Amino acid sequence: MNRKQQEKELLDNELITWTEKNFGHLKPHLPVILTCSGLIVVICILWVYYQDLNKKNQAMPWNDFNMAVSQTRLSGDTRVLTAVADAYPENMAGMWALQLAADFELRSGISQFGTDEISRKEGLDKVRKALVMYQRIVDSPIEKSAMLQRRSLYGLAYASETVGDFDNAKNHYQSLIVDGSESPFLDAAKRGEVRTSDPEYLALFDKFRDWKDTPGDAPGPVLPPRPDIGFPSGDSTGTNFGGGAFEPVTPAATPDDGTPATQGTDSSGEAEKPADAETAKPDTGNQSGDAEAKQSEAADKPGNAEEASSESGKEGG
Repeated sequence: MNRKQQEKELLDNELITWTEKNFGHLKPHLPVILTCSGLIVVICILWVYYQDLNKKNQAMPWNDFNMAVSQTRLSGDTRVLTAVADAYPENMAGMWALQLAADFELRSGISQFGTDEISRKEGLDKVRKALVMYQRIVDSPIEKSAMLQRRSLYGLAYASETVGDFDNAKNHYQSLIVDGSESPFLDAAKRGEVRTSDPEYLALFDKFRDWKDTPGDAPGPVLPPRPDIGFPSGDSTGTNFGGGAFEPVTPAATPDDGTPATQGTDSSGEAEKPADAETAKPDTGNQSGDAEAKQSEAADKPGNAEEASSESGKEGG
């Protein structure tokens, strides 16, 4: 046996001796200790699995909520949102799904009020449907966030006002006002309280509610007569700038008799008259131009051809 093997055996013996000295009294309990250690490991594994499953369960309602919102935006059908609310009645995701469904029904219903009588009836049914959804959120016993609580209460007040339940609408508006200045719906609630307390507004609402889709004026204040925005009578383009603004310019025509062409035509289609002799007289320095003009006039008169030629010669000299 070599030296290394001897040293290894000595170390092993020392370790065994130390272990028996310190933990030798636990040797009879060793099976129990191993069993407990195994149970602890199993419990830790189950705990980690439970936490992961719990996170997935908490995320599942919001995943369904997001999918329902996307489908509602594409199709306009709020049944997918109400299905999420029914599946998770005690979860915030279910409450927010119900809130968005109510908002959509309220806006869609109000947008149909200005159409025919059948569409108005359908719109009123949608508003009543939204009213039930808002009331369900307000009455829910689960703990709601401040935003969801205020938003659902304002929706309930506005829907109540829309269907003509002004007493409940006013009470809900007052509840939002009492909520304090931190509420983002404070100003809107104050305006709502003023509306639901105005007798003229209530009377106008009663007229509109009983209004039928028949020929005649709709209920409401009388509008002033429509202003006259037509064009003035006569030629609106005028001739101050050489004819109408939309009148094409007629090109000058050269007559067969050799007279100078006119500069344009007036609005009646007649050629413009030449200017006065004093104005049309060329510069005195241009003597050759006068000679050519006189020669042209003399050519038109056969009897005076020689006389015109003679005068032209004299002026040229």
